[in-house]
Amino acid sequence: MTEFFQHSFNVLGHGFVGYLVPFLFVLTVVVFFHELGHFLIARWAGVRVLTFSLGFGPELAGFNDRHGTRWRISAVPLGGYVKFFGDDSEASTPAPDVLSNMTEEERAGSFHHKNVGPRAAIVAAGPIANFLLAIAIFAGVALYFGKPGSIPRVDAIQPDSVAASAGFKIGDVVMSIDGAAIESFADMQRIVSTNAGSQLVFKVRRDDSVTTLSATPALKEVKDVFGNHKIGVLGIQYNAKPGDVKSAPVGYLESLKIGGERAYDRAREGEVLDLAPRPIAIDRLDLVDIPDENHAVFATTVGKGAYIRALARDLGLHLGTHAYVTALKRLSVGGFTLDRAISLDKLEALGHSAATSEHLLPLETALDDIPALALTEDEVRALRCGQAVTPLRPWDRARIDAFADGATIRATSQGRLVALVAIDKGQIRPVRVMNF
Repeated sequence: MTEFFQHSFNVLGHGFVGYLVPFLFVLTVVVFFHELGHFLIARWAGVRVLTFSLGFGPELAGFNDRHGTRWRISAVPLGGYVKFFGDDSEASTPAPDVLSNMTEEERAGSFHHKNVGPRAAIVAAGPIANFLLAIAIFAGVALYFGKPGSIPRVDAIQPDSVAASAGFKIGDVVMSIDGAAIESFADMQRIVSTNAGSQLVFKVRRDDSVTTLSATPALKEVKDVFGNHKIGVLGIQYNAKPGDVKSAPVGYLESLKIGGERAYDRAREGEVLDLAPRPIAIDRLDLVDIPDENHAVFATTVGKGAYIRALARDLGLHLGTHAYVTALKRLSVGGFTLDRAISLDKLEALGHSAATSEHLLPLETALDDIPALALTEDEVRALRCGQAVTPLRPWDRARIDAFADGATIRATSQGRLVALVAIDKGQIRPVRVMNF
């Protein structure tokens, strides 16, 4: 059976189908749990659910449950929706004529007649379900493959350091600290950094014997963008080598903790994570200043998804050393620059006073660099219902044809922002509709 699935995926892996099938499978799973979150909380809140659909368009298969909900699989597997009683469309837009003529009994089961609390819970349940799904997936991976960690080995010792005075030698592997088992270098870092000035007893494996050493971590002040921090250090260093990364078995409850912990936090603890690479844009990286032999100041312009700390790390590795960020200042984001910002202290002082509005910019300010397209009322109504629109006016079609498929533009009506839309083969499809 295993060979059959491997062969099937190898066959699918050639060409466009190899990308399309896994994409649709993952999308369907994510959409199902997202919509299931809406569905379950809606049922809990007493809202009638008319339809639970995986996909859009004509129904391929379906059934009705005992509550009257139609569960269906639709022809276009690019999403899904839950339609509540009183909705005019799959986008949960209200049907004014239907709502105004409802009886009291019908109002009790209408999403649009519920109080703000239940409505907010129903809306939030979808994203929350996706977060829980991610936690469950990471927890399952941790439960099956184990917890990744690095060997707590001493690869370098700083001269005149605590480790040198205590008798550590290169190649020592730390087995325990004060009786607590050490499974990875991150475990050792965590204990040492929080015990500056306290004597610790180390059991280390040296060649074929076990040696006991005592050391008191020295207090070191570390300065970063969040301020000054004092941590304990021994003066030892670990250098990862091929084959060093290991996976330790974990229990069910611990796997949930690993699944719910951000990759960023796990990396900060010294774990080696295998994250899939993703393309980023680095438009500029300039060396501005070298204030001393241990510091350099850079200015960079990067695109979405760029992680500056990783950029510093990679730069250090390519220079044959180690590097990290000690201070980080964001000078601009899109059309927003530092000279237009106000401090958090000033914002807190303003509170909810009328003066606050003087510092608030309209939503359109953030979208100035996105082209705009004025639409008719009929076109706006279709967008608000989640439908694609084909503009009929020749000048509008000429503007759309000038953009590549996938380009984002602003849809406006009478000078007001209606939606962010994407160009798709001469049509505009809603990406984010503004309901105000």
